[in-house]
Amino acid sequence: MKSFILLILSFCLVFGSPIIDSPTKQIIWSDFFGINFQNEFFNVTVAQSQISAIKELGIEWVRAGFHWAYLESTEGNLRFDLYDPVMNLIKSNGLKSIVTFVGTPDWCSSYDPSTAGNVSKSDAFPPSNNTRFAETMIILSNRYSFVNFWEVWNEQNLVPAFFAPVYSYQKYNDIFQSTKTLFSNAGKLSQLAVGGLGYYGYAGTGENMIADLISTKTFEGVLASYHPYTDLPEGGNGQLPSSPYAHYATARFLNSQLSIQGKSSQVWCTEYGWSSSGDVSKSVQAEFAIKRLLIDTLVNFDKTFIFTTSDLDARASSIRDQGYGLVDLMLNKKPIFYSLLNLFSITGPKLDMVNLNEINSYITTSSLGDDLVCIFFKRSSTNITLFTFWSPSQTVKSLNLNLFNVSANLYQVSDNTTQFLPATTNSNTISLNVTENVQIFEWPIKKSSSTTTTTTTSTTSLPTTSTASSSTTTLTSSLSTTSSSPSSTTTTSSSSSSSSTSSSSSNLTPNPEVSDDMSISFKLSLNYELIIISLLSLFFLF
Repeated sequence: MKSFILLILSFCLVFGSPIIDSPTKQIIWSDFFGINFQNEFFNVTVAQSQISAIKELGIEWVRAGFHWAYLESTEGNLRFDLYDPVMNLIKSNGLKSIVTFVGTPDWCSSYDPSTAGNVSKSDAFPPSNNTRFAETMIILSNRYSFVNFWEVWNEQNLVPAFFAPVYSYQKYNDIFQSTKTLFSNAGKLSQLAVGGLGYYGYAGTGENMIADLISTKTFEGVLASYHPYTDLPEGGNGQLPSSPYAHYATARFLNSQLSIQGKSSQVWCTEYGWSSSGDVSKSVQAEFAIKRLLIDTLVNFDKTFIFTTSDLDARASSIRDQGYGLVDLMLNKKPIFYSLLNLFSITGPKLDMVNLNEINSYITTSSLGDDLVCIFFKRSSTNITLFTFWSPSQTVKSLNLNLFNVSANLYQVSDNTTQFLPATTNSNTISLNVTENVQIFEWPIKKSSSTTTTTTTSTTSLPTTSTASSSTTTLTSSLSTTSSSPSSTTTTSSSSSSSSTSSSSSNLTPNPEVSDDMSISFKLSLNYELIIISLLSLFFLF
């Protein structure tokens, strides 16, 4: 029944209309956006350099981890010396944190060769003594009292790699309830979190652990989280949830279920990202990361955490797992770092919602193609509107905004360029060229046409032009970028036209290896959201 419903869902998501939306609450980047931090991999010197990069982005939240089998490989001998130096860096740098506790040492493992089948013994087997597990978490919470949240296990729905030997939400709930009892008795219940579930809670055997743990009331009063990994930032092709734009619809539904039915205190995304050593090129990793972050502002996450601060060495489980970082192993900042830095520099630290009536006054939805994402923000405490947009497979080439007599800036986030368009009184609309990359259109701007726009200390002029007509002002950019992805090398140039209206452009933070190699064909889906929610609701019922 569940597989059948998911099959129907995949077909429903093939058709629809573009995303046009705005957050339902204020977004404060320093509080909303966090990052995973592999504290077990690096020494103090390297870890401090990584934290400096984190703080340069204005990030205040990190997600770290304790591996029980590493902490206490011998019963009774807790190796705090392996963790104290780097954990104390989190405290001394004033970072807020959520910490995962996972992995059973051999001496407390429930591994039984008679029931394990073909699954080899590993730390993924749950403990034979849940109270002992919970007691260790209490010890950690007392020692590292500056940690804000403690997470029980990680991706326990993915078997047998992370929870062995078979799928069992009951066994996980037993572990969690034992831990919950001790945290409640210690007055720390508000610090407890259910382990982040992989792939929207889906297990390879067809179950969904989010639905199952809602039925056991596991989420009540505690933090819930999951890891919405997909091939594409908007959704995954042939994945669960399948088809384009599944992330937007599915995350909104799950977050509603976790809050209303699950009665969780908060809902976070605690991992998302793409690897530049197995998934995509470094430039595409950067573009995907900011697209997903922008979409996550719409789906009612309380926080979203990217994976991860640094690339990892051969101790990671695969080559693919080694390339998710914002910096590489030599602490060089990758394009993803600069794209995030540019995004935050353009938008400012706080963003407010734009109401539906205002959005409808700016844009005519009936004239838009399906392949489009449009997100509206207000820069807090100003009258500045920020319109973020892209066409994932670039089938939509342009769109019109209903604006009259306003000056504006157009930012290319990954290309680090800004184009200024002065106000004209003979234009009722502004036409924007649309690409597969994230652009941000900002208005109104008070400045003369001769002024160069910049948000960093680095400025390099690039040629740009714009065209004004009696009814429409067209904004274009004569930019060309070349780089390679895993499968091809692509050179893309956007067209420019002559103009009687002057404009100017400038560089933001330099971002090497920027690419326009982003063409992946798929359709979008929103009109069928009610159908989607109804089908997903049935999934939760059966």
